[in-house]
Amino acid sequence: MEKRVLLTGILAIALVFGVMVIGCKKEKTNNSGEENDGVFILNNIPSNCNGNYAVLRAKNDDVILIGCQSINLSKGTGTAVRISNGSVRLPMWVKVGENYEKYSGNHTVDVWIGITDSEALKISSDQENFDNVFFDDRRLESVTFSNGGATRATQ
Repeated sequence: MEKRVLLTGILAIALVFGVMVIGCKKEKTNNSGEENDGVFILNNIPSNCNGNYAVLRAKNDDVILIGCQSINLSKGTGTAVRISNGSVRLPMWVKVGENYEKYSGNHTVDVWIGITDSEALKISSDQENFDNVFFDDRRLESVTFSNGGATRATQ
């Protein structure tokens, strides 16, 4: 009888441990609890920018990044992301050769964010800038991306 109770106890402990290991996954979130892998989140945007669109450009000696919903280099176009409730979530893209791919890297870069009233982007011939008219912009120095994502508030 004692062996049976001991065996049941060992099985119960093994079951609890197994459920914890299999059932617990590491959440990839920022300090506000939002998932941000491959996404740049900008908070605290002035309310007069709500309903407009944002785009991001960042670079250092190693990497060129663009933050927008989509990019079509063959047409020289892209899609900006709508600002809502003083916040915007910009999917990140990295330049690889003559193309852009989803970004998942770890770099520290200086960031420029442009705000425009148009969702449609015109990508310049150098494939690193935008030909749109921006009515507001923000510059953020030394933004560190981890797993392609970062979060900042406007200053």
